[in-house]
Amino acid sequence: MNGQPLEKMSISGLIQEYNSLDWACTSDDLKNEQIREMQNRQADVMAEATRRDRLIGRSFENTTEDIDAMLADVVVQMKSKLLLTRHRPHWSKSDDDFLMSRLHDEVKELDEAYEQYKQHKISTNRKAVISELADVMNFAAFVMDNLMNAGTRPWDSKEGA
Repeated sequence: MNGQPLEKMSISGLIQEYNSLDWACTSDDLKNEQIREMQNRQADVMAEATRRDRLIGRSFENTTEDIDAMLADVVVQMKSKLLLTRHRPHWSKSDDDFLMSRLHDEVKELDEAYEQYKQHKISTNRKAVISELADVMNFAAFVMDNLMNAGTRPWDSKEGA
C-alpha cells in the first residue's frame, strides 16, 4: 500500500494499487488483521475507481467476457498465420534458443511495422502491425508450449518430464 490518498491517484495508479494489494494478500506471513486492512483498502480503491468510471465512462475491471472476446480475436489472427506455415516442422523440434532468436526478429519487424503505421495511419499499415503481432505471439507461444510440455511428447527427447 502506498498510502497516497486515492482521489489523488490516476486510474493506472489505482489499478497498480489494487493489483499490488491483491498480490500482497496472498502472502503467508500476514496476520488476519493485516489481510483485513488490505482488503478494506482494496474495497476503497474499487469504490474510487467505480466513482470515476461513472464520470469518465470507462470500465475499471476487465470482465471475463472482455477477456474471452479479446482472446478469441487474437487466436483467429494467430491461427491464420500458423495455417500458412503448417508445412514447416513442428516447433517442439526447434531449439528454444532458435525460437527466442526468431521471436526477437519478429519484435524488430513489429517495431518497423508500427513505426510505419504511426507515420501514415493507413489500413494496410495497421494490418501489417496486426500480422506482425500475430507472429510475435506465435513465437512466444512456441517457446511457452515447449517449456510447459518439455519431454512430455512421445517424439520429444530433449528433456525429461
